[in-house]
Amino acid sequence: MKMRVQLAALALSLAMACGASTTVDGGTGGGTATGGGGGTATGGGTATGGGTATGGGTATGGGGGAMGTPCPTNPNFAGCVTYTDHSAEASPVVIDLPSQSSGCHRVTASQQVRITGISGGHPGSQSCGPTSALPASSTTPATFSVVAGQYGFYCDFHGSGGAGSGMAFGLQVVP
Repeated sequence: MKMRVQLAALALSLAMACGASTTVDGGTGGGTATGGGGGTATGGGTATGGGTATGGGTATGGGGGAMGTPCPTNPNFAGCVTYTDHSAEASPVVIDLPSQSSGCHRVTASQQVRITGISGGHPGSQSCGPTSALPASSTTPATFSVVAGQYGFYCDFHGSGGAGSGMAFGLQVVP
């Protein structure tokens, strides 16, 4: 039974990495995991949107960023109108969350982005963007690929995800 749950969780993780929104049943006595953020369930738990449940519990939330949530416009997330152009820099382009608060950055879709400065004191989250790039409440630096569009990132403790106030920055990705 444990193997079925592990296989179900693996199948869900693979589906979620591809952007699917799916439900996987772990079989007899197994758990289920549902949502675009992916989840892991063991021993009869249920995980929705990226939570983890073990031993019959239920977890909701978590998941990776805000996939498909459009960023605000006029002005853009974090008040961005003009952007610091990083398109000629080596990949990954490093952006430090605490020191780049209210910053506006431009990269190309061929570059990776690395957000540093994320920690237990500055957990980072993604507010908006065409794809999920940063898991909610991340506490370790993250490197990821992006597609063209506008993204918004913020510190859970010192920023706001709505319009990007406080410790937050906008990321414009051009083709």
